[in-house]
Amino acid sequence: MKKIFIALCISVLVAFSSSFASAEDRTTKQEPEGSISTEEETGEEQTEESIPTTDSIGKQQLEGSITSLITALTDKELVKDQVAKREKIKEILNARFSATEMAKRTLGRKWKKISPEQREEFASTLRRLIISSYIGKIEDYKDEEVIYRNEKLVKDRYMEIETTVVGGKDNFSVNYKIKDFGGNWLIYDIYIEGISLINNYRSQFQSFLKKKSFSELISHLKETLQEVEDKNV
Repeated sequence: MKKIFIALCISVLVAFSSSFASAEDRTTKQEPEGSISTEEETGEEQTEESIPTTDSIGKQQLEGSITSLITALTDKELVKDQVAKREKIKEILNARFSATEMAKRTLGRKWKKISPEQREEFASTLRRLIISSYIGKIEDYKDEEVIYRNEKLVKDRYMEIETTVVGGKDNFSVNYKIKDFGGNWLIYDIYIEGISLINNYRSQFQSFLKKKSFSELISHLKETLQEVEDKNV
């Protein structure tokens, strides 16, 4: 059961709009696509004093997306139509995850060295891969409960929402890192029992790129994506 809900939690995070028309793209004048902070350049979180908050807009938006996802997973009508159910799940995920932010952080300094076309292709492929990898597993959701524990403003536009997933004999922590894009708080990382999804991907990609080219990384992701999608048919 724990394994199933871990897949569910990751899926909540990995949603990219296929057309890249999500909130971060509508605010490019405030933060150009090519711009990258020191933190994003290295991919490492910078330690700063956090400020506790209560029932913030960011937390409300995140909670609303998770509630909508669980509702879709348990809807009696959608259960009868797997295609409609999966499309609904994708729609919910696409609205709450930042494609560009995750892509920047998984690539670190490499992000500045690739073209806008390569950035879009990379983020799009990564988004599809993660969603496809977990779409089958989250359909096995078994009524675990999400408890919202703490929320804190890490710095001006960044927040961390701490939750605990309760189900059966296993309780475990799931912390969401979210960023404000013009009033829309989007997820860019998730920590499950202290392990970062972004750090995990960054480590894999950096290791791959030490031996092979960026084009080969894209090809590898696409091959993996095709294998996963074939299994989901």
